[in-house]
Amino acid sequence: VWAFAKAEESHPRLFEEVAGRIVALDDLRSFEPAELSNLLWAYAWAEELPRPRLFEKAANRMLAAELEDDLNSFGPQDLTNVVWAFARAGESHPRLFERVADRVVELGEDGLHAFGTHNCSQISWAFESSEFVHARLTEKLAAYVDEQMMDAETSEEESRDVSENSNSLSAQSG
Repeated sequence: VWAFAKAEESHPRLFEEVAGRIVALDDLRSFEPAELSNLLWAYAWAEELPRPRLFEKAANRMLAAELEDDLNSFGPQDLTNVVWAFARAGESHPRLFERVADRVVELGEDGLHAFGTHNCSQISWAFESSEFVHARLTEKLAAYVDEQMMDAETSEEESRDVSENSNSLSAQSG
């Protein structure tokens, strides 16, 4: 289904059949974090139904008590895909968003660097679109963005200095 979604090829019967089979499974423990997050991304991107049962089943798998540490196995791209997919699909799951936000905050500043600016902006969009407020996550993301902007300004100034020095050297040698 991911390939169909990525290629923007509509195939409602396939999406319905796959979702039905996944929802019918006893549990989703056999799904790796990337598989689960990409599956949710595909259904959200393709805007294919039936999403509610599939999204609920995926959230329950991620939040299951016996898999308490399972969310820790989700990497930056996986966590980003999950909250983005829920937001894009209009599927509300406050408990999942709370756990993902807590996880991102736990990672600290170094963790946000692993997410990068694109994923941080996607997470921010997902929380905003879902109208889910998590003050600590908002603070961390804002601090990260400020830091990235300062780094970009510094890099821009350094580039300008290098360019000016290079032009100066060219003029001197000419």
